[in-house]
Amino acid sequence: MIAYRPHRTLWWLRALGLLLKAGLVAGTGPLLGLTLELPPLIAIMALEAAFLGLTTLPWGQRHLPLFSQLLLDTLFWGAWLHFSGGATNAFVTLLLMPVAIAAVLLPLRQALVIAALTCLAYSLMMLTMPHDAHMHGAQMAAHYLGMWLNFLLSCAVLLSVVAVMAHRRREQEQELARLREAQLRQEHLLALGTASAQLAHQLATPLSTLTLLHEEALEHHPDSPYLPQMNGPLQLCQQSLNGLRQTSERLRNDTPEPQPLEQLLQGVKSQLKLLLPQVELDLEMQSSPLLLSGDPALQPALLSLAYNGAQASLRQGSERLALEVAREADGITLILRDWGPGLGPIQDKLGRERVQSCSLGVGLLLSHATFERLGGSLRLSNHADGGAEARVWLPEVRA
Repeated sequence: MIAYRPHRTLWWLRALGLLLKAGLVAGTGPLLGLTLELPPLIAIMALEAAFLGLTTLPWGQRHLPLFSQLLLDTLFWGAWLHFSGGATNAFVTLLLMPVAIAAVLLPLRQALVIAALTCLAYSLMMLTMPHDAHMHGAQMAAHYLGMWLNFLLSCAVLLSVVAVMAHRRREQEQELARLREAQLRQEHLLALGTASAQLAHQLATPLSTLTLLHEEALEHHPDSPYLPQMNGPLQLCQQSLNGLRQTSERLRNDTPEPQPLEQLLQGVKSQLKLLLPQVELDLEMQSSPLLLSGDPALQPALLSLAYNGAQASLRQGSERLALEVAREADGITLILRDWGPGLGPIQDKLGRERVQSCSLGVGLLLSHATFERLGGSLRLSNHADGGAEARVWLPEVRA
């Protein structure tokens, strides 16, 4: 796809406009009845030629924004028309060209400035119109007045129609960019899910073998101090595989049953206790029963957040982790706070794309995608008293 370069297109329009002015001054102007004042017209075209050469250079294209270029183009056109007959010049409507370009390429405020400048230039030319232009009677005076009103109306139409269409086009392009980004993220998540399912299937048989060998080793060596320590990790692996199988079965059901919030958070707390026994999750629950979506991916998403927060606290020598539940009018907010080093410069990218981090990476990306799919949201920020804070908003489900 070839990138569109508005600076290049504007340069060609500027060059064609300069050729048109030179042709009118050189010989065509008198044939069209234009009143030409050659010394100021030549000086104006010389300045415009210098400006054209400046915008030809890469330096000029980089350091002169579109608004500044269109502003100078409008001034050059206004000055040239003023010394070539002013409002009596048949080419006076060419002042609409910078307005049309600004309406398409520039924000509305900058386009309004360009339009106001062109209307001011035309109005000044009406006030300084040559005296002999009024000598043809009231009919010609009304004609010039009608041209002025038509110019103002054309500016208004360009701003109200073309600018609105250009704004909607830019919004559509931004929406398409967001959709493309979301599609790439979903493809990435699908690839991660497929690889995880294949890996879990491959680990099922070796894990069963290790469990049997561990039980036989306990029977033959009951006094071993190391074998009982293997019981916890093996149970955790077995529970994870069983949870994966249950998740696969529940995903086949299009309308999962709602699950109580207390049961969900207690499951997260027990799973976190198996992963990091030294961390105690301080859980503050609401007294009234609350229901959330029964999606099987919700608990792993919350567990990933809690695990990342617990690891952050441990890196700072703290074993604290707090989870608070706040009920709102249209949903539930879960506030998870750790006492770690806080979020660094990658804070804006966390959860939206893969980042190079010791603990906040693919897991947070999967959690963010799960909350979005369930109609919720995830916001990460640094706490005022140290550490990081994750706010998860989820819609409440009615029984």
